[in-house]
This record gives sequence, C-alpha cells and structure tokens, in this order.
Amino acid sequence: MCAKNSTPKQNLLPAPEPERKPEPKKEIGTPSENEPELVKLIEHIFSLNNPNSIQLCTEGIGGTYFIHNSQNQKIAVFKPSDEEPGAEFNPKGQISEPLLPPGGGAQREVAAYLLDHQHFAGVPETYFLSSPIKHPNFKTPKMGSLQKYVENIENHDMSSSRFTVEDVHKIGIFDVRLMNMDRNEENFLIQVKKDEKSPRLIPIDHSYILPPDLSFVWFEWLHWKQAKEPFLKNHLDYIAALDIHKDAAILHNLGFKKEEIKTMMICTIFLKISALKFGYNLFQIGSIVSRKKLTEESELEKMVRRAESLVQVEEAEAEEEKFLEVLSKIIIEELQNKIQK
Repeated sequence: MCAKNSTPKQNLLPAPEPERKPEPKKEIGTPSENEPELVKLIEHIFSLNNPNSIQLCTEGIGGTYFIHNSQNQKIAVFKPSDEEPGAEFNPKGQISEPLLPPGGGAQREVAAYLLDHQHFAGVPETYFLSSPIKHPNFKTPKMGSLQKYVENIENHDMSSSRFTVEDVHKIGIFDVRLMNMDRNEENFLIQVKKDEKSPRLIPIDHSYILPPDLSFVWFEWLHWKQAKEPFLKNHLDYIAALDIHKDAAILHNLGFKKEEIKTMMICTIFLKISALKFGYNLFQIGSIVSRKKLTEESELEKMVRRAESLVQVEEAEAEEEKFLEVLSKIIIEELQNKIQK
C-alpha cells in the first residue's frame, strides 16, 4: 500500500494544450484502412447469412447479440445502435426514460475501450463495425459496437469481499474519470482461473458513461470494503499520468459533444487532486462525486457551479482553460476546508 505522503509532487493544474492543427473528424461507422482483425472476421460471418451465427442475449434491456464462429463458439458481442434502450427497434420493448438518449451507446462503448489506457481497467477490445451490415436475423441494416467476447462464470451472488483491491480500484478509477452512470452488479464479468485464488473483474456495458452533466452516477463498488483501502503506488502513478487534453482529443475525434468532453475533464481533474494531493481513497472520492439524495447536488456539482459563476471569458478556448484553472483551485480549497473541519 502507498502512504498518503509518499507520492511525488505533481503539477495538478492542467497544462494548456500546445497549438496544433485539428485532426480530421472521423464519422462514426466509416471504413478504416487498418480495420481490426476482429471486425473483418465478424463482417465475414455476417456475409455468410447463417441464422445460427447470431444469438440475442436474454439479459439486459437493449438489443445485444452473441456472434458465433463456424465452431459455434462465442467470439464477439454486437450492440446495434438502433436497438439501444429507448430506440425504435429495441427487441425488448421501449424504455420511456433511458439514462441517456438512444443512439450514442456505440460511441460510448468504443470511447471506454480507447480511454482505458494500457488496458488498465481491463475493458475488452471494442470497435465500430466499419459499415452497415445485413443479416437474415435483422429487419434493417445494422451499425453499432462490436466487443470481443469474454467468458463469464455468471455468478453474481458471489460476495464482493472475494474481489481483489487492485481490480476494484482500477475499475473505480475508470468509472470516476468517465462519470459512469451505470456501474451496477450486472456490468461486471467475473472470471475464475485455476492458478489464481481470487476471481477477476472485467468491466463491461459502458453505454452510459460521459453524460452531459454530473447529476447522476451509480458506483456499485462505493460501499465495498476495498474502496476504503489506500491506492497502490502504481495506481497513483497511472492517475498522475492521465492527460485530459489527449483524452479530450480522442473524444472529439469520436464525435462527442463539448459538454460530454467537459464531464471527463472535470472528473479527471477532481480525481487527480483528491487522490494525489490529498490522499483520498476511492470511497471518499466516489462519495463526493455521487449525490446523497437525487434531488440534491453532489459536492462536486457545487464546486463546478461555483467555478462556472466565476469564469466569464469571451474566447471559447480561453474560457475552457480559465474554467479548469479556477475549478482546480476551488477543489483544493474545498478539500483543505474538509481537513480543517
């Protein structure tokens, strides 16, 4: 375990992004010259028009399909964009009020994989299908997210006390960065390997990350005992290395809106300051990000509202940098006040 004062001093304020030409924005679903092998394989399977190659998953509230190879082995999970909760072709019925509007789930699933740097939390490989696909099992051509299939022991009655501190912390760091609205007990896969004493956690189902505001999150791990343990040094090093400007560029290239990118930047800055400067554990961090009552703002929301009220700059880029600088100072001030109390 890493003691609170063992972390080297960090520059916690976000450094301005150097000037550079904007990267061309890639439209969701457009073909790629370097298409992943998994995507090529799935497109080939779809082209065979075998009705047994696609199986609707009975769990969940949206259209999720297992893709089988010629040996009838599950190799991928496909989520069509027009079958998300609340979407027109959802085979499991309409959801009147999904957490986020339908149609953006694939974008978020891919973002989760791309922002899981160094495969830190263990998000399985996830891609866009390169173009709309047709199959006898579908009434309309489909686009959406494609994720590599990962085995699951399907035992969610397992006590959370059996999970490792490292797995819980890695997923918790990931969830805080991206303001995960839906980290419930169904959104973990559990693996047990013969050579390991503890089961491993694999995070899945990221259709509800990066909301446009901070009004709602759900962290299943918040009240697990592991969340109250100090962060390991390698986890603190990972947090220190996070670059909000590089992550913002990834999200911009995926087509995310300004307010959704802002959510990532706010949460990452708060994570950095609270963990690196103040030695907060995951439980303390998650408690400040989460609302205690649905009708009352979280502590983080109040800090953000205060920062926004103090920043009035005409230029958009200057306004963003000024806001992040002011927010960082407010976070430090508020956390220092907690110590004094």
